[in-house]
Amino acid sequence: MTMATDTRTVEELKAAVIAGDTTITASQIEKARQAEEFAELQAQAERAKAQRDRVAELDADVATFKADYAEFAGADLSELRGLYDEAVVIVAELHDKVKARVAEQREMEERERTLERRAKELRELGLDASTGRGRLIDNSQGEWTRIAVRPEDVDGIAHEAKFGFVPGGGGLPTVHALHSDERRDDMLAIRASGYVQGTGRELLEAFIARHNAEPAVEADA
Repeated sequence: MTMATDTRTVEELKAAVIAGDTTITASQIEKARQAEEFAELQAQAERAKAQRDRVAELDADVATFKADYAEFAGADLSELRGLYDEAVVIVAELHDKVKARVAEQREMEERERTLERRAKELRELGLDASTGRGRLIDNSQGEWTRIAVRPEDVDGIAHEAKFGFVPGGGGLPTVHALHSDERRDDMLAIRASGYVQGTGRELLEAFIARHNAEPAVEADA
């Protein structure tokens, strides 16, 4: 019959001796001490190995990062920079053309005011000035609003390119004269949707896809 191994610690064995247990020998206490010391050494070895593993893992990850960063830092940015340059040129050209259009709009408005003033003067003299009755620039149904451009609409290009629309009153999309019929329909659809952000981005992506596909379609034709 195999004798069960005594698993008591050194302190437990000492306490038992003090309590009057005469069966405990010095060799038992020494054996328990050695077992505890060895167990502690094993624990220290495991902790040391875990630390070495962590250091090795970090070193490997740092080496991987350095390699990835070197590749990232050396990447060719010419395409991005080219697109940026094109965007700057296009927006600058748009600003110039909008500025010219605004000047024409103001001239038309001033001419309208002058004609209305002249017509009013004639009517006050009792002369027929029927051509001056009513507004010469009709905006009763938003006609003028749909063709009158505003410089600030150009400033919203980046926001529209990112989110699909420029928020106006109540966070709903702004519709302006620079929108094509296609984009105007998109803005109205976004307004009518219950998910403005998601619909805005979805319709923008569809618009971009159609726009990018147009040259290929023309080439096939």
